[in-house]
Amino acid sequence: MLKVLIVDDEQMVRVYIKSMINWEQYGVTIIGTCKNGEEALALIEQTRPDIILTDINMPIMNGIELIEAVKAKNNQIKIVLLSNHDDQELLRQAMKLGADANYLKMMLQPDELLSIIMKMKKNIEKENKFKTTKSSESETNLVNYVMGRRSFLTTFFRGDIYYSEKELTAYVKKYYIFETDLCVYQLYLDNKKQERHLIAVERLLNEVFEKVDKEIIHLSNSVTLVLFYSSQKMQPDELAFLWIRAVNQLNTYLHCSVELSDAMVISDVKAFIQCAATLSHLRGAKLEKGIEEFISEDVSAKFRKEIRAVIRYIHEHYHERITLNILADYVNLNEAYLSRLFKSETGKTLNHYLNEFRIYQAKLLLKEPDLMVKEVAQLVGIKDQLYFNRVFKKFYGSSPSEYKEHLRLEKEKHA
Repeated sequence: MLKVLIVDDEQMVRVYIKSMINWEQYGVTIIGTCKNGEEALALIEQTRPDIILTDINMPIMNGIELIEAVKAKNNQIKIVLLSNHDDQELLRQAMKLGADANYLKMMLQPDELLSIIMKMKKNIEKENKFKTTKSSESETNLVNYVMGRRSFLTTFFRGDIYYSEKELTAYVKKYYIFETDLCVYQLYLDNKKQERHLIAVERLLNEVFEKVDKEIIHLSNSVTLVLFYSSQKMQPDELAFLWIRAVNQLNTYLHCSVELSDAMVISDVKAFIQCAATLSHLRGAKLEKGIEEFISEDVSAKFRKEIRAVIRYIHEHYHERITLNILADYVNLNEAYLSRLFKSETGKTLNHYLNEFRIYQAKLLLKEPDLMVKEVAQLVGIKDQLYFNRVFKKFYGSSPSEYKEHLRLEKEKHA
């Protein structure tokens, strides 16, 4: 049985997580609950959990201190953060200390949390298999290396964590990112089948590019990055043939239309940063098109009445405080059910769409020369400017200030 420990200072959250799923049915046992890091450390010594679900902000010993203490003693324990949107700086510290995943507490849903735990369970089982079949130390190092590299690339390209140029230089050196030129492609898929569809996409890409050293990173349900570490060893015609085969199979077997970006070859940190900005800008253009479709199309023909009502509410109240609880009460549905229904109907989580729409509106407001960035953040309902900057950059590839400066220079150029 996989052993899981829950650490949160809110009793309601501890009880909810423990009871929200029949854990035993999935080979998981909740070995205990603690209200702070200090209690957790004592219980960890006795029970040796495989996974820790921990809050960040807690009294006596917070989540950051707990992660640091746990990783110093046992780097094999997996840690899932239960954070709030205003925990961004702490989240950044936690991920750098070795946290394995992050989950927004306000969007806590049984099926998504179970999916995270099951994926970790598989990784742990793989690591244990490596330990019993080969040299445990070398194989564990290899697994940690691969997982660490993937985690770094995912957080960088998603924009989840801001890395300075100095930090990026250290990470690309640690993971030998440019030992051979890195070749990056971005795939857009017309995909609303959620995680099971992404599993099929990854399996298909792995089969087509079986002999190529690569990384497959899902940035969202519809955007996947494929990074090749040894593309220079392949002839351009051979790589083109494989991509044609991959796209055709995605169309044929998964029934989704596919758009493939041009290849971006990266050989240094500056090009790495530029590549992430370019890809983010491309996703921003797609985002605007998608939002405009939501606004302009007769959504009543596409979605259930509850989802239409939620979308209208977001469009009319995006500048106000909006929570899952508020939306669920508005349409008289259970919170977890509304979350699943919205994602099933639209292909997006509620939080993702709310951020999309707010940032779309922010981009329009930033064209007003008299409005400051912090004022724009307030006007679209995001009170934390640091969080606003991070989300804007995630969607559009530049900070709000950089975008505003770009608009000013363009206006001067055409004056």
